[in-house]
Amino acid sequence: MGTPAEDTARDSASFDQKLWEADGAYLESLGWGVWEKGNPLRLCPVPQWEKIPTGMKVHSISGDSRVVGRDHVDMDYRFGCLAFGIVPGDTGAETAPTAEEVKLGDKRRQVEFVEKLSGSTLITPSGTSTDPKKNREFLMSVSGLTEEDMTR
Repeated sequence: MGTPAEDTARDSASFDQKLWEADGAYLESLGWGVWEKGNPLRLCPVPQWEKIPTGMKVHSISGDSRVVGRDHVDMDYRFGCLAFGIVPGDTGAETAPTAEEVKLGDKRRQVEFVEKLSGSTLITPSGTSTDPKKNREFLMSVSGLTEEDMTR
């Protein structure tokens, strides 16, 4: 047993590894949705999306696949699950990313998050803001992104 931070990091790494190797029953035990009977696709519950490791291949209900952190993934959801999920045995484990690719992918996810929320109404320490430019600047500051990150 380590420090709380070490335990959290180990638990996260363990969860990541389990996702790479997950079978349908394990995913269902975590609340992942069954797309249709006989189809191995298990749909990701919205709250678990952020736990999917960068570099993992995810599949959509329309049959295409994307790589988390590299490709755009539509965040549309119904009944608590995204239209994307995991097909057990087809997670891209054979092409798992390098540490540098993970770092770059995490930046891409942050940039996508900033771009998505910039046009929203935000409640910041200085009050409520609906100004996309100010929102973008605020979100960049709290996520540690630079203009260079935003234009890559």
